[in-house]
Amino acid sequence: MTVEFPLYSFLILYLVYIGIFLIFSLFNVYHLVKHGFSSVFVYIVIILYIMLAAVVVFLTYYYLQEVDWNQSLSLLSERYKGLGF
Repeated sequence: MTVEFPLYSFLILYLVYIGIFLIFSLFNVYHLVKHGFSSVFVYIVIILYIMLAAVVVFLTYYYLQEVDWNQSLSLLSERYKGLGF
């Protein structure tokens, strides 16, 4: 018995995570702007947060574009046949 998952299923889960992260980030930035102290420090923190998030998304895109998403990940292959699986 072989259990295989296509790699693109992990990409879909990651994109869902990025979408949730984006929603929470927009919510947090909105509350920082609306209810935070109106000072330069708050705006610097917001800009740094957005820049760091953008760098993470860019680096993720840079590293993930080289992956062949049509391959499958095999969890239980025939080599474990003698182990009772």
